[in-house]
Amino acid sequence: VRMMYFGKGTRLINSTYNAVIDAHAKVGDHKRALECLRKMEMDGFMPNVISYSSAINACGASGQWKLAKELLDELQRKAIKPNIFVMNACMKVFAKAGVTEEAVLLLSRMKPPYPPPDIITYNCVLDACSKSRNVYTAREVFETMKANNVQPDVTSWTCLINALGRSNMLGKASQELEVMKNSGVKPNIITYNSLIAAHSNQNDLERCKSLMKEALDKELSPDIYTFNSMLHACIESGQYLEAENFLEEMTKRSIKPDMIAINCLVSTYGKAKKPNLAEKMLESVEKKWGLKVGLMAHNSLIDAYISAGEYSAYKNVLIRMEKEKIKPDLVTFNLILNACSKSKDFQEAEKCIHQMISLGIKPDT
Repeated sequence: VRMMYFGKGTRLINSTYNAVIDAHAKVGDHKRALECLRKMEMDGFMPNVISYSSAINACGASGQWKLAKELLDELQRKAIKPNIFVMNACMKVFAKAGVTEEAVLLLSRMKPPYPPPDIITYNCVLDACSKSRNVYTAREVFETMKANNVQPDVTSWTCLINALGRSNMLGKASQELEVMKNSGVKPNIITYNSLIAAHSNQNDLERCKSLMKEALDKELSPDIYTFNSMLHACIESGQYLEAENFLEEMTKRSIKPDMIAINCLVSTYGKAKKPNLAEKMLESVEKKWGLKVGLMAHNSLIDAYISAGEYSAYKNVLIRMEKEKIKPDLVTFNLILNACSKSKDFQEAEKCIHQMISLGIKPDT
């Protein structure tokens, strides 16, 4: 690649530039991809639809949806006829960024002489709707694709169910799952994860367990996202024994817990007023799973001690944070101030405020 850019007297062909742009796109380097696109023009080669498609893909990998839109507009200004691949490349960028308005606008432009939308196009728009919790647009797009004889697949249904779940329309989400199954489309684990996550956010552990059992009955394998939602559902009710069982089940399935799972378990111990179990858990995670305990876990541990009425225990947690070079944040100090308030230790609270200010952390209301 360096020789292509800097080799003296090197003469490249159009397809070579496209290959280099595509290589940069695959590693998410949109700056180098665009640099190559511009050099291509400077060297007297006309970028084609493949060049722009790769450059747009590069923008998607780095979340540059506005830049992707500019490239698509540039392609059209140069009278280069877009194909379905470049349109879908741009649509994927919009979906990843969750910019529903842009995705819907681009969909509306896909009329002759532009290529008609296909299943990938519609799924990208539905994914954008899901991310932005735009249920009504998702429903409209879903019906439009069927009217245009593009049959929804498992991804289409999952996006619709996810949009409903994220909007707390849990009854309708469950209804759509049944309609999906009756239409002959088999749900996958991502479909069930969408519903489990939605019920987890409502602290409905029993419904989460029911959905997980249904997935297992269909011989679907739960993944890290399934278990993280199950663990999250345990927090509010402090059902730490259930949470421990889910963690054990993860390890039996050779699924390595991440810090989201560990934070959920620590928070559950906190709700159950079992801070010593939370402390013991955090002491073992690095050795057991090679995980680095971060700020969020330490904050959860402080909260666990406060919930158990051990208001001065935060000091030991702060000592450990200092040893591990973990800087406290606003959440940490607010938890400490809460502990000071409950224990009526106003001198310590005053010290806490001064320390916040010295670290450049502005106290909130």
